[in-house]
Amino acid sequence: MKKITCLVLFILITSSAATASAAIVPRLINGESLNLCAIGTSVTLYYGSAPPNWRWFEQTGSWLDSLYPGQVTLSNRAVGGAYSNSTNPRGGFLQMHDVLDNDDPDAIFIEFAINDAAVMTVAQSKYNLQYMINTINTWATDHSKQVDIVICTMNNCGPTLAATRPYLADFYQGYRDVAADNGLLLIDNYPNWVNLYNTNFTLWQTYVPDDIHPSGAGNTAIILPEVQASLMSEVPEPSTWALLALAGLALAWRRRWRA
Repeated sequence: MKKITCLVLFILITSSAATASAAIVPRLINGESLNLCAIGTSVTLYYGSAPPNWRWFEQTGSWLDSLYPGQVTLSNRAVGGAYSNSTNPRGGFLQMHDVLDNDDPDAIFIEFAINDAAVMTVAQSKYNLQYMINTINTWATDHSKQVDIVICTMNNCGPTLAATRPYLADFYQGYRDVAADNGLLLIDNYPNWVNLYNTNFTLWQTYVPDDIHPSGAGNTAIILPEVQASLMSEVPEPSTWALLALAGLALAWRRRWRA
């Protein structure tokens, strides 16, 4: 009986250990304390003056803290008006270095496509994103750390601003491509916003009152559920061997009880 129990524990531990350090929620489940950082635009910062609980990143932190109290620290370094390689205001490269130099990150969420779409080509946006990924990975290697990189698409724009970003969908597809090429988690908010825009424009306007920045309610209703689903998708399912071992343990206990 002891041999069976030990076998089950070994299989469960080894089946989860293979993925426990590969993503945010599995690492929290494993008991790690994580510094989660965000770099991006005003869509992440939300003007800077909004209450923190209006912002999707802070909402994400509150949700994770409710599940794993005391294990999550947040650093939101997004800047309004920023794009991926801008220097004034502090754009993607500078925000990234702020995080690496000051925050000792365990995970970094990245979104700049919505502003990149107004000032550069898709190829430039993808290049800048790849540069940030490479720089973060090099830093992680140099510091012997696991740094999970999460790529985000965000919302679409309303009628008054859509013309300033006519190829926004292509920029978001560029982010998808780079995430896939690097095997990174993608939080793809854009389809949900487009679906709402096309099916209930009045509600979309309520959630995005100035045609570009989601409100606190919009973040809660549209972005947070997608973030939650994406992060939870990385929790590993029990392996077939683990399930068979559990079944064997249950059968052994049943036989022992009958005896």
